[in-house]
Amino acid sequence: MKKKFKSLFALMLSTLLVISVCLPSVAALQTKSARPVLKFRPDGTFKILQITDTQDTDQLHIGTKQFIDAALDSVQPDLVVFTGDNTVGYWLTMNKTKMKAAIDAIVGPVNARGIPIAVVPGNHDNESIKWGVTLKDQLDMFMAYPTCLAVDDGALTGCSTYNLLVKNSAGTKDIFNIYMVDSGGYKLIGGDQDLVAQDQIDWYKDKSNELKALNGGVVMPSLLFQHIPVPEFYTELMTEVAEDTPGAMPGKGCESGKFFLPDADKYIAGSFGENPSISAKNVGFYDAWVEKGDIFAAFFGHDHHNDYMGKTDAGIVMGYCRGTGFHSYGSGTARGVRSFTLYENDLKHFDTVSILYSDIVSTEMPVMPVYTSLPWHENYDFAPEIVGILTFIFLIPAKVMNFLGKLF
Repeated sequence: MKKKFKSLFALMLSTLLVISVCLPSVAALQTKSARPVLKFRPDGTFKILQITDTQDTDQLHIGTKQFIDAALDSVQPDLVVFTGDNTVGYWLTMNKTKMKAAIDAIVGPVNARGIPIAVVPGNHDNESIKWGVTLKDQLDMFMAYPTCLAVDDGALTGCSTYNLLVKNSAGTKDIFNIYMVDSGGYKLIGGDQDLVAQDQIDWYKDKSNELKALNGGVVMPSLLFQHIPVPEFYTELMTEVAEDTPGAMPGKGCESGKFFLPDADKYIAGSFGENPSISAKNVGFYDAWVEKGDIFAAFFGHDHHNDYMGKTDAGIVMGYCRGTGFHSYGSGTARGVRSFTLYENDLKHFDTVSILYSDIVSTEMPVMPVYTSLPWHENYDFAPEIVGILTFIFLIPAKVMNFLGKLF
C-alpha cells in the first residue's frame, strides 16, 4: 500500500513539474500570438500614418528609410497603413529571401516602435508571382510581425481584404472601422486586372450590415484604404470639359477619351501632378459605399505625384497619399506620407495632412551609396547579381567536366 502511495505521489510530482515547465512556454506563445487592440487615446484622438508606393527591394533606398523614420517620430501614429506597391515585384533576381528582406526593411522601423500595422497590396506587389513569390507569401512575411493586423481568409478574390475595429478611449466599445481592400493588380493568366471583384463588394456590403447591427442599428463610421483610386475621382471630383479647354486633363482607364477639370466646389486640399490611373471598368464599388452610408472617407496611393483631396456630392472625402519611396518615380523631395487624426466625439470631422520629405527630412535629394541605374529598376545595385550570374555561367564548363570526370 505504502509502495503504491509513493508511486502515485511520484507521478503527481512529475505531472506538476511538467505543467510548471510548460506554463511559461504556453504563456509566451499566447503573448506572441496576441495582436494589438486598436483604441482611441485617453485624449480622444486616434492617429493613422499612411505610407504608400515604397516600391522597396532588398536594398532599401536611404531616402525611404530616412523618410519612414522621420514620419514615425513626427506623427507618432497609433496605426500605420501600407497601401500597396510596398515592394516592386518585378525586380530582377527577386526571390523569397530577398522579398522578406524588402518587407523587413520597411516594416522594421514601425515594429521597433511597437506600432500596429495594416497592409494591402498594390498592382506591382503581385508581379512577384513571375518569380514564384505570391501575395500570400508576402502577407505571411508581414504577419510574422506581432503588431501586424493584416489577414486574409482565403475566401475572397485577391489577398488582404479585411476590416479593423477601433475601440473608444475607455476600451469598452467599438466605435470606428477601417476597411482595407485589395484593389487588384497583375495577373499571370487572364484579364480584368486592377479591379475590385464582385465578391469583395458583396463582402463589404455584408460587413457593413454586420457592423451596423453591432452599432445598435446605426452605421459604423468607416474609413477605407486601397491602392488604386476608384473611377469616381473623375466623375465625382471633376467636371467633364471639351478637349481644347485650357488645363483639361485627359481621363484614363474607363474614363479614357474624355477630358476633365477639377471641380473647385469639391476641392479640399492638395494637387494633381498626374492624371488619376483608374481601372478599365467601373465595378460599382463607390456606388456600394453610397448605398451603405458608412464610409465617410477613402484614401489611395498608386499615382505618386498626387495628394489631391475633395468631397463628393454624397459627402465622401476622397484623397491621395503621394508616393513615399525613392526607388521609383516621384516629385523629388516632394515624396509624401499622409497623417490622419480622428476624434472620438466627432469621427467624421477628421484632420489629415500630406507630409513631404522636404518638410521633415531635407530639401536635398538623398543619394544612395551605390547607383547602378538600369532600365528595369531605378537606383538598384545589380552589380553583385550580375557578377554572380556571369560567374555561374563561366563555371558551367568546369562543372560539366568535373561531373563527367566523376562518371568516367
